[in-house]
Amino acid sequence: MDSCPEMSGWRPPHAFRDVPHAILTVTSADADGLAWWVPSSSAELREFAGVFLQDRLSRLGEADLSSEANFLHVVFGRAPAPGDSRVQVGPDTPIVEFGFGGPPVSPEEWPLVELRALLMSAVQELLD
Repeated sequence: MDSCPEMSGWRPPHAFRDVPHAILTVTSADADGLAWWVPSSSAELREFAGVFLQDRLSRLGEADLSSEANFLHVVFGRAPAPGDSRVQVGPDTPIVEFGFGGPPVSPEEWPLVELRALLMSAVQELLD
């Protein structure tokens, strides 16, 4: 397998119709979790996404956190600006979409793990 699933042609499905500013994708393709950005990240985007995903860990219910998934994604419609909410998703915020899932929309060879595990590995990578 390629070191980055994006390089093998797989991209997370998303509903945002405009050209995104950036997309963070986290998968279970690697034992420690594999994260990548399209087109690329900045320290500001990494920190913003880390705080957002940390908030998802505390706000999502147990049913969602224990759901099996092998990817999650965060779509930025624009760059963050001073004063932007770091915990909301919507058309007037930098983060316009958050989602997660598994096969058949993602490669079946990636192991299914709890969404909680994907979130925790992403937060650790983004905020450490």
